[in-house]
Amino acid sequence: MSIAACECMQPTLWDCERKGVFLGVDMTNSRYGDVWFYQCPICAQNWLFYRVEYPSFTGSGRWFRTIIPTENSEHIKPEQAEALMNASSYRVVGGSFYQSPGIIITAKTELPFD
Repeated sequence: MSIAACECMQPTLWDCERKGVFLGVDMTNSRYGDVWFYQCPICAQNWLFYRVEYPSFTGSGRWFRTIIPTENSEHIKPEQAEALMNASSYRVVGGSFYQSPGIIITAKTELPFD
């Protein structure tokens, strides 16, 4: 099976939190974003996963995941996640902010972390 055909490439929320490695909390701009590393058990593709919510604002919950290179992927610091995700050409996003369980974004655009 090619990576492109793997289920992990689909716009859904995978087991990133439950089966991934918690890398820490991104405190940039006091956002308290949870950052995880996850490797797909089917195709071994590495993913960086980010989840943040602003409790004072309805519909602010959002999550992002993106493919990352294999080298040093488990040693990424949480504050590096935003730059890595914005540099990627393949992102899956979702949550109440998007009013969607998952959308694929392939265009070069900055993700709304704040």
